[in-house]
Amino acid sequence: MPIGPIPEKNINFQVYLEGVVPMIGIAEATLPSLESMSETVSGSGLAGEIDSPTTGHFGPMSVTLNFRTITGDLFLLQTPNDKKIELRGATQTYDPILGIRRTEGIRVACTAIPKNLDLGTFNVGATGDVTMEFEVVRLKIWIDDIPRLELDKHAYKYVIDGVDHLLALRRVLAIGV
Repeated sequence: MPIGPIPEKNINFQVYLEGVVPMIGIAEATLPSLESMSETVSGSGLAGEIDSPTTGHFGPMSVTLNFRTITGDLFLLQTPNDKKIELRGATQTYDPILGIRRTEGIRVACTAIPKNLDLGTFNVGATGDVTMEFEVVRLKIWIDDIPRLELDKHAYKYVIDGVDHLLALRRVLAIGV
């Protein structure tokens, strides 16, 4: 059986504000965790309980950016309105059949609201470890320019590989149809 390409690692990435302005500073990013909202179902007809996820509905999602030091441009991210934060990166994959490595693009776009700023520390000859946390209300991920995931809490959208799992809900609720 042939083995497909093996994703090996992230090569590098850049953080952009509003999709075009590269962020000033060296950043590390922690992406959101998608945890479905759920309710326990139990009763007649079930041999126990089922924690039933609600399709397309998720708990709070955060993206965290860690910077090495405080810079003036970081405060642009603290104004109390939505921010469009985009991470553009490159992943290294290995094809064991051809024996070659390939670079694959990945783009993660978030519409996010600032919710926490930890200004870090001041130490001689050390990083300041500045941390900014944002609540994510819209998330979209492309791999090699192919949309793979779109989640928009305001627009009732949850699309995976082109299938909109909330389309029927929008129709029933007469939202955006």
